[in-house]
Amino acid sequence: MCLNHFSRPKRLGKEAIKHLNDGQHFDLLFTDVVLPGSMNGVQIAEQAKQLHPNIEVLYTTGYAENAVVHIVVPRWYLGKTKDLAVSC
Repeated sequence: MCLNHFSRPKRLGKEAIKHLNDGQHFDLLFTDVVLPGSMNGVQIAEQAKQLHPNIEVLYTTGYAENAVVHIVVPRWYLGKTKDLAVSC
């Protein structure tokens, strides 16, 4: 089932925040916990929630859980996955 959602991938947190701040509506932020640059996924999600209070956040990581335990990740978290695919 296709839900008519579109992804807008960004490599750096600052790029994501800029995009979240451009006036579009967003339902879901799907972010890795560990990212390049000065922001991690939790920090991006905190700013996204300020801009879009109803946005849902889904976290993921390719690292083992004990490698990211120092970063507090709220309830929606996908642990290390081998394959994750969505098709319409």
